[in-house]
Amino acid sequence: MPAGIIATTAPFCRSCGWDFIGAPNRDSDSQCDSCGDLITESYGLDGDPVAVVATGGSLDVSFAWTDNPGADTTDFRHQTDGGAWTTIVSDTSPAVIVAAEDEIVNGQVRSVIAGFAGLWGVADSDVAAA
Repeated sequence: MPAGIIATTAPFCRSCGWDFIGAPNRDSDSQCDSCGDLITESYGLDGDPVAVVATGGSLDVSFAWTDNPGADTTDFRHQTDGGAWTTIVSDTSPAVIVAAEDEIVNGQVRSVIAGFAGLWGVADSDVAAA
């Protein structure tokens, strides 16, 4: 990282950069105390996990990623053949999802720091083989 650059690892508002952890007037509502943007739609975490990589196996798909060392936990979610997402809270890499032959399984990860979850990372997918 270049000299003079400070990397934020605390949750912050993507609209104005307000640091939620250091904010003296942080409260439990869903709006940023600085700009009023919706926290649940705008906050993020620098240093989110490296994008997940999917690898198809025999009746399963394995997902691997590198955790953010500053995060308290990592959430992983997956979906099969475009169905509903299933979230696994506090998961560790790798995650193996059982699937039927030729099913496509998508997966994503995000960091959680001090109770704030970052945005879901880029999804990756693969097909379960026989």
